[in-house]
Amino acid sequence: MATSLEQIISVLEDTGNLFKKSQINLKKCPKSRLTKGYIESRLKCIEDYWKTFKKSHEELLRITTKEQRGILPYFVNEEYYVHEDIYLCLEADLKDMLSALPVSRLAEKSVQGTLDVQVKLPKIQIPLFTGCYESWPAYQDLFISLVHNNTSLSSVQKLHYLKTSIGGEAENLLKHIQVTENNYLQAWNTLKERYGNKRLIVNSLLKRLFAQKKIMNQSANSIKALLDTTSECINNLQNLNISTDSWDPIIIFLVVQKLDPESHKQWEAYSYKENSDELPSWTDLKKFLESQFRTLELVTPLSCTRERTIRERSYHVTTPNKTCNMCKNNHALCHCKEFTKLSPLERKEFAKNNNLCYNCLVPGHSVLKCRTPVSCHVCHKRHHSLLHLQKKPDTSGQIGTIQPSVSPSPCNVEEQEEIRVNTMVASNCNTRQKIALLATAMVIVRSERDHTTVLRALIDPGSESSFISEKTTQLLQLTRTTAKRSIIGMGSMKTNVNQVVQFKVVSRYKSDYSIQVEAYVVSQQLTAKIPKKSLAVHNWPHLEGLHLADPSYCTPGSIDLLLGVKEYAKILQSDLIKGPPGSPCALKTGLGWILFGEVHSGENCTQESNFIFTHHAVDVDEMLKVIWEVDMDTKRKFTKEERLCEDIYEKTYKRNDKGRYIVKLPFKTENPVSPDGNTREIALNRFLQLEKRFNKQPQLKEKYTQVIEEYKNMKHIEEVPEEEIHSKRSIYIPHLAVIREGKETTSTRVVFDASCKGSNGISLNDELLLGPVLQGDLRSLLMRWRMHAVCFVSDIEKMYRMILIAKEDKDFQRVLWRDNPDEPIKDYRLLTVTFGTASAPYLAIKTLVQLSIDEGENYPIATRIIQEDFYVDDVLSGCDNVENAIAAAKELKYLLQQGGFQLKKWSSNNAEFMRSIKPSERSSNVHLDLNIDGTTKALGIAWNLRTDKFEYNSSTHSESMNITKRSILSDIQKLYDPLGWIAPLLVMTKIFIQRLWMEKYSWDE
Repeated sequence: MATSLEQIISVLEDTGNLFKKSQINLKKCPKSRLTKGYIESRLKCIEDYWKTFKKSHEELLRITTKEQRGILPYFVNEEYYVHEDIYLCLEADLKDMLSALPVSRLAEKSVQGTLDVQVKLPKIQIPLFTGCYESWPAYQDLFISLVHNNTSLSSVQKLHYLKTSIGGEAENLLKHIQVTENNYLQAWNTLKERYGNKRLIVNSLLKRLFAQKKIMNQSANSIKALLDTTSECINNLQNLNISTDSWDPIIIFLVVQKLDPESHKQWEAYSYKENSDELPSWTDLKKFLESQFRTLELVTPLSCTRERTIRERSYHVTTPNKTCNMCKNNHALCHCKEFTKLSPLERKEFAKNNNLCYNCLVPGHSVLKCRTPVSCHVCHKRHHSLLHLQKKPDTSGQIGTIQPSVSPSPCNVEEQEEIRVNTMVASNCNTRQKIALLATAMVIVRSERDHTTVLRALIDPGSESSFISEKTTQLLQLTRTTAKRSIIGMGSMKTNVNQVVQFKVVSRYKSDYSIQVEAYVVSQQLTAKIPKKSLAVHNWPHLEGLHLADPSYCTPGSIDLLLGVKEYAKILQSDLIKGPPGSPCALKTGLGWILFGEVHSGENCTQESNFIFTHHAVDVDEMLKVIWEVDMDTKRKFTKEERLCEDIYEKTYKRNDKGRYIVKLPFKTENPVSPDGNTREIALNRFLQLEKRFNKQPQLKEKYTQVIEEYKNMKHIEEVPEEEIHSKRSIYIPHLAVIREGKETTSTRVVFDASCKGSNGISLNDELLLGPVLQGDLRSLLMRWRMHAVCFVSDIEKMYRMILIAKEDKDFQRVLWRDNPDEPIKDYRLLTVTFGTASAPYLAIKTLVQLSIDEGENYPIATRIIQEDFYVDDVLSGCDNVENAIAAAKELKYLLQQGGFQLKKWSSNNAEFMRSIKPSERSSNVHLDLNIDGTTKALGIAWNLRTDKFEYNSSTHSESMNITKRSILSDIQKLYDPLGWIAPLLVMTKIFIQRLWMEKYSWDE
């Protein structure tokens, strides 16, 4: 049997490979080879393959047991359905190719005149539908008449025609639907539901009608377009059974407003009638517009092809793209190297001999008629800077004589220009770009663990603190300390920092020189690259022999460290060297000489647009002010999505005859796209994996089945009727088991994974609104609870499941289930708020708050408890004496019963209070003999009822387990601060003491 099984699987694999090769060969086949004979032979071949594959599949089913099918990869991967889909696609493609062949290439019909079993239609030309709402009615009518109602076509052929006749958004909508016999109706209904919305179609038509552009110049094409668009929109509206008989005045007003002034004037003359009560009709306006464009076509027959004449004007431009007058190359004269080698007198003589303008060096006009706004950059007179003559200084006190300046050679023009202030080479249109050079230094940074690295630091006297990048912090493994601060820059721009580190900065030239730095960690980039552009390397005399703190100051580089004014004061030394204009200043520091100032970049530019502003200030006072004013405005403002979620609930919630609330799922959009993903197939695979887990853990299956049966008995779930399984848009949610050891009630809970994404990459939770936070902070609730003399704790039984979901949203919560693997899998839908959906906590808490509003008039104490002392489904409240506590508990139970909620697992530190509670409603951990005894859980912490104290249980690792830093820290956290609220409580206590101090003393004191 084992040999027979292997042989069958081998045949199935070989046949499946033949299907895949046939699909590949068909795609590569040239069009010239796709004759009738070839297509028919290929079709017969794949049909033989399928018969072999199907026969082997049936044989395999016969010889295998159900247990083997759950293990064999062939059944696990559902390879039968995969190859069936390939076969159907190949068959459909070949039949489409055969039907698309010209009549001359088809064989003659048989003499008997009998038709083939497979009807071969001529090529159907259906217009491409891309998702435009106004095009849907025409496309729908045409597709129904040609394909949908064609009884000779199979469903798979209809689906093939449907998917090949759509594009754009519509194509993406059906992208996940495979071409199979059973998917056609689903695909067609999906398109109809999306684009058959009459309201959207009408809105699209009206938008197109009212959004037509106004005609600026009278032309036949413009008038025809206006007339055709208006007529098309009105006809489409009439086809949708919308009466437009009384729209004539509105349509006429709209169209006339779009006409050009001349046509508008002619229409008013055309439509004038002596009887002022008689209004023109849309038919009259159509006749007028038709006569207008016909008249224009006769008068200007070439208007549709004539190009607009552009009037050209000639101006003197600053840098004309003409041939150089000296070297005849393609550049301006001012950029000619041969021209710049000449002296100013020789340049002036050349311009004079060639009749060039002295100002722009362009022929054709004199300097008096030159329109170039730029003049000499030295004396600002009307001549080019290259023609400027320098005055020779006269030591005798007499008036200086004019002497030509020495023109630098091309190789050292930059160097001489920066050193000698009295020499300038400039063009007639651009100025030398100047860049502000900021002080940078290459430093050695050493951590506490002696990890070192070399960083480029920006030395910024305008910053109150120092800052370091997150990347460098991780590289050096610096020890972080929590410090929440706000960094304020230019224009009160704020950035928050949360951590501070300490390290040493060491000089690269003196290993014994170092300073201690405290810097805030910044996650984003500290500054842009400095400098912004590469600078030309200059040999400035005043910088010769200096040990520069940053030898690469002229190359743009990233900044990983910013040293503030405190560090600047530490490294500052007395020496300062100033150079000539256009060169940087040098300042001596303990890290070397730092350079800063305004320098020339070696490039030409007309304007500088970007600046680096590096002032930083850490605003501690503002942060303290915010903390102290927290309780001055306790009402939290909702975001746009939170406000939308609130509006949806308030407008749509209902109550049934038993008082239970019915709510809708708060979707972000009116038409969610998550139902379009193939969620059922994904949920099916997840369910089969769950069944495998059941096989290994029978006890888990028993408890899991009990939970599902409880859902059925309480009518929290229902089976989906067979006719609605594929006819309605739905979302299938996978579910899984969560084991909760030590729970008083069910230790096994069914959790629904609404975050599971469909085939389109979108899950149900992605499209649900989370809603605002409606309950107070947990720490505040615990502190307020412990202030009561008589405390009590309880929670609402199955709180989520006591709230019903609206009928129209039930199909968005479908699940798959069967009691035994021998039974068929059934489709169910959840009827209540489901644990696992993103909106479930909000819907439950909002319903609780709404109940206190709707019924709270008769229960004032219970209303206060619901609005202040609830954390999700747990209530932690109390009173100053036992009588008031008993009365408050009864009132709370009565109020919650109005909405279908039941309180259970009551606990208290008072025995008399517990005796007033029914034994069935008490917590199983509470014992009433002579005195109250027991321990119960209150929001994650153990509450000893006898001592009325909190207790923390810690479990140590066994010797056999590996002890790690993570496990030790986890044990410390569980032992000393399981909820993480002790440290914040200490901070709140400190602030409270500071407030008392401020009331007694002023800030100055």
